[in-house]
Amino acid sequence: IDRRQLVHDWYEMRLVYTPEVTRLAALRATEEEIEKIAQCEAKTADLIRRGEVFSAADMEFHIAIAQASHNLVFIRMTPMLSESLSLARGELYQVMGQKHDRTGLDNILHYHAEMLRYIRKRDGEGAALATRYHVKCGMEDMGF
Repeated sequence: IDRRQLVHDWYEMRLVYTPEVTRLAALRATEEEIEKIAQCEAKTADLIRRGEVFSAADMEFHIAIAQASHNLVFIRMTPMLSESLSLARGELYQVMGQKHDRTGLDNILHYHAEMLRYIRKRDGEGAALATRYHVKCGMEDMGF
């Protein structure tokens, strides 16, 4: 298997999947779920700023969004997809010697905050666009 192509294809799938999950979360989330998303966003940001491993917190953020979508399929799929992407991305980092650079980390910080901002505003389209840009920046960070 061409690992680089596999990671590219995961990101391409995320461009279709993830914005819709976030759009639904913005429209359906309870106040408690929004608070959980905010806590996950803050935890991820804190770990990034301290230079610590943040992949588990990042996964929690995306899982909290999926739970807030109230779509049973998205709730079940997101943890599996997040874990698979994390593993594939880790393999690619090993093969290519890549890791997140400061720009990539700044993009994560910025777009996670934007996703949360639009979810709080109950703006599904804004949340979806912020998520799409988040994934596109991740693709650029990976060299796609």
